[in-house]
Amino acid sequence: MEGALCTLEVGKIEDSQRIYQIHTSAIKQLCSSHYGENEILTWAGKQKQETYIPFLESGDIIVAKKNGIVVGFIHHIEHTKDTNESCSKQCSNNELEIKGLFIDPNFARNGLGRLLFKEVEAKALEKGVEIVNVSASLNSLPFYRKMGFEEIERKSHQITCQCLVECVRMVKHLNKIMKF
Repeated sequence: MEGALCTLEVGKIEDSQRIYQIHTSAIKQLCSSHYGENEILTWAGKQKQETYIPFLESGDIIVAKKNGIVVGFIHHIEHTKDTNESCSKQCSNNELEIKGLFIDPNFARNGLGRLLFKEVEAKALEKGVEIVNVSASLNSLPFYRKMGFEEIERKSHQITCQCLVECVRMVKHLNKIMKF
């Protein structure tokens, strides 16, 4: 498994350019199997390198590195009693929302997504988080199902005034995890 050869760490501001590159190339290459050309170009075109900086500063992005180079990332926000972060839906206390999980297309389907998700999940469990939410792209549904998520509803995510993309709101209840 390729993921085993990577290191995970909290992203740094200097990782923002590489995160931007991964995000846009993953949209263009991996999401194009489920979305039209206009949706892909609009979605990828909306991304900006500077958008990641506040999340990197707050420690909300974990990166996977191979030989010191970022090859994937997961952006997550924890919603606890102590935070007033806005969530894409009404979140109750002790929830975590995955805002994005993207892998460099050259490293996709080698266990990196699983490695990143399991890292976030383990930290969430340590903090008493009970629920993980995600608005999954259509191409990522099989991945999230394998990670134990259940589909809640299909909806549209507004990329721009003229562009909507279909996604699926999914949830995973961490208290259902059996501990041995």
